[in-house]
Amino acid sequence: MSNYTHEELSKAFDSVCDPEDWKAPIRASVKYTTHDFDLVKEAVEYFTATTVSFETGVSDELWVVADGYRMGPAGP
Repeated sequence: MSNYTHEELSKAFDSVCDPEDWKAPIRASVKYTTHDFDLVKEAVEYFTATTVSFETGVSDELWVVADGYRMGPAGP
C-alpha cells in the first residue's frame, strides 16, 4: 500500500520519465533540493515495475536510473 496518492505518484514519475516515451529507460538528473526521493523511487517502481537506483552527480544533483517499463517484467 502506498503512502502517496495516484496524482502524487504520477507527477513524480512525469518529472523523471521521457515525455515522448514514458516506457523508455529512465536516466534523469534531478536536484536534491526539489525532489522527494522516496516518492520518486515509489513512482518509478509503480509505473515501470523496475528497480530504481540513484547515482551521484555534481554538487546538488542526483541521477535517477531505471530500466523503464519496456525493459522490465511488465513490458512487451
